[in-house]
Amino acid sequence: MLVVCMFAIMIAAALLFCVQPLAARLVLPELGGAPAVWATSMVFFQALLLAAYGYAHWLGGLRRGAQWVVHACVLLAGLTVLPVVLPKVWAVPTSSTPVWWLLGTLAMCVGPSFFAMAATSPLVQRWFAESGHARARDPYFLSVASNFGSCVGLLAYPLVMEPMLGLREQGRVWAVGYCVATVVIVVSGVVTMRGGRLAREEAREEVRGEVPAAAQGKSSWRDVAWWLVLAFVPSSLLIGVTTHISTDIAAVPLLWVLPLLLYLVTFMLAFSPRVRVSSGVLGRVLVVLALVVMFVLVPKAEGSLALMLPLHVGAFFVAAWMCHAILAARRPAASELTKFYLVMSVGGVLGGVFNALLAPAIFSQVVEYPLVLGLAVLLRPVDVTMDAKRRWVLGCGAAMVVVAAAFVLGKNVGVIDVPARVMIALMGGVPVILCAGVLVYRRGEIAGLALAAGLAVSPFVLRGSNSVYRERTFFGVHEVLAIGNAHTLFHGTTAHGKQVRESDVTRRVATTYYHASGPAGDVFAMMRQRGDDDDVAMIGMGAGTLAAYGRSGQRMTFYEIDPAVARIASDERLFSFLKDSAADVRVVLGDGRVAFAREARAGVDLLVLDAFSSDAIPVHLLTREAFDLYLSRLADDGVILVHISNRYFDLAPELAAVARDVGLVCYMRMDPLVSDQQRSEGKQESTWVVLARKREQLGMLGRFSMWDEVGAKYGGRVPKRAWTDDYASVLRALVRE
Repeated sequence: MLVVCMFAIMIAAALLFCVQPLAARLVLPELGGAPAVWATSMVFFQALLLAAYGYAHWLGGLRRGAQWVVHACVLLAGLTVLPVVLPKVWAVPTSSTPVWWLLGTLAMCVGPSFFAMAATSPLVQRWFAESGHARARDPYFLSVASNFGSCVGLLAYPLVMEPMLGLREQGRVWAVGYCVATVVIVVSGVVTMRGGRLAREEAREEVRGEVPAAAQGKSSWRDVAWWLVLAFVPSSLLIGVTTHISTDIAAVPLLWVLPLLLYLVTFMLAFSPRVRVSSGVLGRVLVVLALVVMFVLVPKAEGSLALMLPLHVGAFFVAAWMCHAILAARRPAASELTKFYLVMSVGGVLGGVFNALLAPAIFSQVVEYPLVLGLAVLLRPVDVTMDAKRRWVLGCGAAMVVVAAAFVLGKNVGVIDVPARVMIALMGGVPVILCAGVLVYRRGEIAGLALAAGLAVSPFVLRGSNSVYRERTFFGVHEVLAIGNAHTLFHGTTAHGKQVRESDVTRRVATTYYHASGPAGDVFAMMRQRGDDDDVAMIGMGAGTLAAYGRSGQRMTFYEIDPAVARIASDERLFSFLKDSAADVRVVLGDGRVAFAREARAGVDLLVLDAFSSDAIPVHLLTREAFDLYLSRLADDGVILVHISNRYFDLAPELAAVARDVGLVCYMRMDPLVSDQQRSEGKQESTWVVLARKREQLGMLGRFSMWDEVGAKYGGRVPKRAWTDDYASVLRALVRE
């Protein structure tokens, strides 16, 4: 019985974590990567998860046989939408918001099957609790199986399913998994109903773990409030620490996997009867880590990933483990199991909504991360029975750790000179030492409040005076820095344009990746020499630097997904490339592929794709179907120019594979050498790929030694299977050497 129940819970959880990215990939080519798409998808799945937990709680009030029959019908209803494919019932609306289309599509595509799988874990645990099994009095250990299954699904999709299978194949594999899960869940219902006899056979099994005191009586509203808060904090921290690292430290591909994996692991550790680490111990460790986090947040540190990633992820891991350990200690009796999971689900949803939807609208930087970390410090248990000597020993030890970490990190986080480090130590280190001593002394709640306040205000202390503009959107934090006589636009840690504002002449010079001596300059010079560059379209805007190449009578259209970027590029106090351009410049908001299909007219002479320099590659812009669209709008002798400078991905072979399939020639130029003179003009290293129907249409570029034919350069490393709307794995480009 136990094995069947654990397997049912595990496979259902794994399926849940696989179907969500699968559904998002299905709608991506139709709607693009606009914020409304991702926000609507998140709300849909979170609402469906809540509904499933509410359904499980309601179902628990019925007779046992009725529960089994009803849920079997729900599982069978989920079979009606399999395999997972995009339904072609109605067309995507073009004149109105697609939110209702998206909700309807997701509901028809995965709604019933997702609902059935989401209800499985609390329902099977409830059945097990009523089975008469020797361990049925405290069935919460089964949540370990649920979170282990979630870990499997989390890793399986990006590492196995997406690299190996197309979307249609993924949908069929998921359908097979759903059928297997349905059989196992139905069997688990049968064996738990026959639990009296089976329990006697297994009665000799040792009962591991003890039922906590909190599980002896009926839960109160105070208990429910605790469950809610203790579920909210780790959920919020999960998104907050991921956003902070990718925004302020380094944007690393698939970085979100690590915090989410650790989040699931903390559930397993907290609810496992074999792991016995008290929340009090975790709380004391959290204090030390939170103090160090506060120190590095004060100078807006931009240290190396090797130092900062373990610190922030470690603080998150300990905070989440502590909250989940307190949650496990406060779990109710098995009769209220579904209520417990429902409230936990509400707390998790509130944490996600707060970080993903509310925080970007309220805060101009990632304040929610230290704010909620401070809240976690407030939640830590305080051991009032500890003797004073031990408290002072722990306080001094914590202070020494904080000071040592502060000065070690101070050498690596961009605080360069010794006086600056001393000043920061005086401003932050002394209160930190005092706070550490008090935290392990008597009034822990007061000191906890002080540390929480320090964490909340730390991002605002010693803010760089060179920041002239900052705005936060769904896509992250955009900041304009005034360094010397130039303005530079950053999205997180990635530069997206620079303008030297020394004079009217320098303001009109293309800089960074777009410098006249670089690959982009080569292509614009070639097009101008040909005399047929009247219509230029650019997907991705940045600071609008390419407008510097505009000439009188030329039409230049930028397609930009983030309205904040368009506002920044259009504000001449920040960047004047658009205003100073001699061309007729137009800006179209929306996902590049969707907006280009809607707005672009036939006869585009030059199409520039410039959306691939960050850690998240919009693969739907590089598929075979996307290039079919581009070619349908391109003039007969038109050219496509793609900016592929990236620290993590090598996109040239992927472009060569697509070019081969659609009949284009493909050349690239790597421009890694920048002279001191060029760097003073704002030039940066870059890599670009240019594509055309015939080699002759590239003029001198096809004969320049600096430009290489990509197929010849990469040889056998060009994939045989090009990216399509059905199949695209960024992992293939990520791991290529």
